[in-house]
Amino acid sequence: MGFERAGFTSKGAVDVWDKAIEANARLFDHTTAVATVMDADSIILESGWEAENGILVGGPPCQGFSYANQSRGAEKRESTSAVNYKSAEELRSEVGTFCAKIRALRPTAFVMENVGGVIKRTSHAMREAGGILEHEMPGYHVECRYLNASEYGIPQHRNRAVFIGVQDSLIDDPSDWNPWPERTHFDFAKKVRSVNARIGLKEEGSDAKKDAKAYKEEYLQGSNLDNDITELLPAVTVRDAIGDLPKLEAGQSSKIPNHDAGQIQERVRRCLELIPPGGNIRDVYDQDPSRLNDSVRGKLDDPNSLGRSVWYLYKRMNWAASPGPAIPCEIRAGNGYAHPTQHRAITVREAARLQTFDDDVVLTGTKSDQYRLIGNAVPPKLSEVMAKSLLKSLNEL
Repeated sequence: MGFERAGFTSKGAVDVWDKAIEANARLFDHTTAVATVMDADSIILESGWEAENGILVGGPPCQGFSYANQSRGAEKRESTSAVNYKSAEELRSEVGTFCAKIRALRPTAFVMENVGGVIKRTSHAMREAGGILEHEMPGYHVECRYLNASEYGIPQHRNRAVFIGVQDSLIDDPSDWNPWPERTHFDFAKKVRSVNARIGLKEEGSDAKKDAKAYKEEYLQGSNLDNDITELLPAVTVRDAIGDLPKLEAGQSSKIPNHDAGQIQERVRRCLELIPPGGNIRDVYDQDPSRLNDSVRGKLDDPNSLGRSVWYLYKRMNWAASPGPAIPCEIRAGNGYAHPTQHRAITVREAARLQTFDDDVVLTGTKSDQYRLIGNAVPPKLSEVMAKSLLKSLNEL
C-alpha cells in the first residue's frame, strides 16, 4: 500500500497465512498466492514482475527475533501463531530464505523489514548485519538502519530494522547513495521527561493540559538543545489519530467499520478506573491495592522494583502528549493496549488508525484475525516515506 502511494506498481503478494492473502486480494488488483517464499519464484515471474526494474519487498516472520516470543515452546507457538513453525530457530531461517529469493530473482533493489531484535542496537552491529546480507547476496550493496515510526509521522513508537539493497553495478560510489528518508517528527514529551517505561509519562494534574506541541515549546526553552531535532515537528499523538472516533463503552458498537469495543472483565474495568492516560498498574496499587489479586500485589510490594514483571499490566496509552506503543498482533485491555481515556481495549479501527491505515480499509473475519492483520503490517505511511526515498535514490543513479 505504501509503495503504491509512492508511485510503484504492485504486481503481486505472497504469504503463508491465508487470511493475509484474502485481505490483500480484496485491497489490490494484482496476483496473490498462499505459498511459502521458497516456492514463490514462478508466482512472482508469472505476475508480470520483471527483475530489470523490479523491487522485492518483504518481511520474514518476526516471531523468531521478537523478545516476546523466545520463551514460547512448540505447543504454545503452534496454538497461537498464524505461521506454523515449531521453534524460534526455524522462524529465523526464513531470513535466509528471503536472501535466496534475491539471489535467484536478481531484482534491481530490495527492502526487508523485521523487528529490532534481529540485530543488536549499535551502529557497528548494523554495519555488520549489512555485510552479512551482502555476503548472502553477492553483487548487492546493502544498508540497514533502525527506523522509529514515530519519527516519520506515525502515531506509535515502533522500532524496526530495515535493510535496503541495490545491485552493485548501478552505483559508482556506495557512499554517495542514500535511500533513507529524513525524519520529520520527534517525541519531545519523552525527551523532556526522560521517560522510564515502568513509570510512564502520566497525563494527570497540570500535565494533563500539555500536548505534544507544548512539550516541544518547553524543550526549546531549555539550554541543552540538540540542533538535529529543533526543526522537527512534534510527534503525532494517539489523540491526533483516534480522537474524532465515537466514544464507546466496552461491548458497544458504532456505525464506523471495525470500530466495535469488546467486552472486558469487571476486575479489569475497576483497575482502569484508577489509571490516567500514560499510567499503569502502579496507579492501582497506590490508590486501591485491593483491586489487584494477591500474586500481582506481591510483585509490587517492593517500592524499588516498580513491579519489574508486571509494570505493563493495565497500562494505558498516552493521549495528547506522545504516540502510542507499537501495535502488536494481540490486543487486550489489560496488557498495555487500554484506550487512554475509555475503560476498554482499543478497537480494530483505532489500531488501524495508529498504524496509518485509511478508514476505507475494512477488515473481515474474526476479531483476533483483524488485530493480527493490523499488527503484522508495516505502517503504510512509513512504507510510503521509505518507498519515496528509495525511488528518488534509484532515479538519481
